[in-house]
Amino acid sequence: MELHDRLQRLLDQHDLLCGVVLSNTGRELARAGDFGALDRDGLLSTLLGPRGSGRATYGLMQPDEKIRPALMEEGDEFAFLELIDQTMVVVFGRERKEGMAHYLFSRQVGATILAEFGAEAPVPIEILSPPAATPENELCGCPPGQPIKLMQTLTYNPIHCLQCNQEVRPETLALTPELMQAVARWRDVYDAIDRLWLDGGDYETWAEAELSNLESSVNRQGRQLQASLNRLRRCYYYGFQGRISAAGLCPLCSQAMIALKSGPAHQLLCEGCSLVFFRPEAGPGIPANA
Repeated sequence: MELHDRLQRLLDQHDLLCGVVLSNTGRELARAGDFGALDRDGLLSTLLGPRGSGRATYGLMQPDEKIRPALMEEGDEFAFLELIDQTMVVVFGRERKEGMAHYLFSRQVGATILAEFGAEAPVPIEILSPPAATPENELCGCPPGQPIKLMQTLTYNPIHCLQCNQEVRPETLALTPELMQAVARWRDVYDAIDRLWLDGGDYETWAEAELSNLESSVNRQGRQLQASLNRLRRCYYYGFQGRISAAGLCPLCSQAMIALKSGPAHQLLCEGCSLVFFRPEAGPGIPANA
């Protein structure tokens, strides 16, 4: 299949505006979509010219990049960049999703890029092997005693630092065997529902409703675990993105939440309900707490 056809299918599947395939010299091998929908002086100019260049954009990513695909944004425009062998796929869109939802959307797009443009590459045996341990540079390095949050992100350890968003070493929390087993059981159930939502198939609507509803079985179990973890260290429970309004009110108690800037994204906290959300595009009425 021609590169243009693969690229167009990628755009259609994820409602993206346009995209290009670049060689390792920055030369365009294919393009598809409506480039007229982008600001000529915005992200398009930064990545493809005249302000930037395709060659410079190709050099933005390394093969061992930790966050894949790479995410870029400018104004209300965004782009995802992914390396495939000696080429780079760059796709553009508008009106980015909120917080963690945008990151998860990028993972969906990245999976489609690999399926469309990496189909001829051999499938690594690791795909059916147990996952490797989390690298040291992806573990929390904050001072001891920082608040934590229970948040499943398709990894084995769903306990994260509130400040840096990285995984917290379980051995630093004095977890009992019973609590560790309960966290692992909850992780498996939440992960299964999360993957159904990410798959975007027949179960997507049901899975989104389960994740969004704080009174669903998986969220009730998660909030009970948060309360148990809170006895060891101040802990919050991550609420799925869909429940937050631009006004920043807690979906449980309807009180205004506090905006905390930490890690790669803004977060909203409800101290009374011990909930944390990645905040939507901030409205002027949300109080900030640096």
